[in-house]
Amino acid sequence: MKKARILILVAALAVFSQGALALDFSGALDSLTAVSSGDPVFSQSGRLTLRVGSGLGNNAEFLIQGGVELSTGDILVLADLDYAYLEAMLPITGSAVSAMELLAGRFVVTDFTGNLIDHAADGLRFGFVFPGARIQTYAVYTGLLQKPVSLLKLSKEDYLDELDAGVAFGPKRIVAGVELDIAELFARQGLTLAAVVQEDLRPLFDPGLPQPGDTDLMPGRGGPLDTQYFGAGLHGSITSSLFYDTWFYLGTGRTLGYSEGRYEYSPILAFMTGFGVRYYLEDLGFSRITADFVYASGDSDADSFIEGSTAGKSTTFIPPASGPFGTVVSPELSNIIRARIAYGVKPLAALAESLETELAVVPYFQIG
Repeated sequence: MKKARILILVAALAVFSQGALALDFSGALDSLTAVSSGDPVFSQSGRLTLRVGSGLGNNAEFLIQGGVELSTGDILVLADLDYAYLEAMLPITGSAVSAMELLAGRFVVTDFTGNLIDHAADGLRFGFVFPGARIQTYAVYTGLLQKPVSLLKLSKEDYLDELDAGVAFGPKRIVAGVELDIAELFARQGLTLAAVVQEDLRPLFDPGLPQPGDTDLMPGRGGPLDTQYFGAGLHGSITSSLFYDTWFYLGTGRTLGYSEGRYEYSPILAFMTGFGVRYYLEDLGFSRITADFVYASGDSDADSFIEGSTAGKSTTFIPPASGPFGTVVSPELSNIIRARIAYGVKPLAALAESLETELAVVPYFQIG
């Protein structure tokens, strides 16, 4: 399906000051028009976004953003809170620790690659900054996100909820993680280590789920899905203009499937890996050439994409909530190879430094 999309962005910024408190207001209006070829279908959507924030002293700030979307689709009007958080950076003197970081509320939680999780959620993140290193940990809850904006669809029950008009919110899950980043381990090369766990809370709210050992098939139904991820990555510079990053994630956990006349859990043992390079040509209009590659494992004996393992362990990699990777096509990073090659240039760098034009090619290849 080919779609032509028109994006119009109008932004306005105003500053309101009263005493010692300065509130920064901003707003944006987005309009999207799509036309499908073949049997032509016209759709239109628009979103008004408002944002307010302020500093609280020298070391803290708060930020709130929400919006209202109008669409010709199934959901005509959708009001949503994008994020609302308090962030603080507290310096520490007389210690090996330089500062303590704190972030609480609704915020976007992202792993060091952005390919495992890149999604808003409600919770807490805190960490410590050392000279040349940073460690942070977080724990968030996803069950307060409205269903239309939640990308967390990991199990059959999640997809059933998507079709159920009586379900207003996304899957109830806890996602927690810890990440250590060493800026320079050796010769301008950095190291990142990460661990992430995702716990399905559905059994606490739905006693009617299929259970291990049940022999009666419940078409379309599935069990809880709990997963763990262990990652490592290297990043750094090869020359003054050429930079790279490479990483690997091992995924474990368990998934419930129906095989040989009964429901049984299958262990998950999967992986995702990738690398990227960036080459900068400042003398050529501040040009940038980037190339990225991601490979996520699949399962050759699965009879369905979700909870479909039929023999032994499941080798399908299932990220909690990776971000969208394209406007027209944005598949899940499971059982797939994704590449991206792009060339960007800032034609008006002297007048508008943030204005950049980019041409990108993004092919996808399904495995098996």
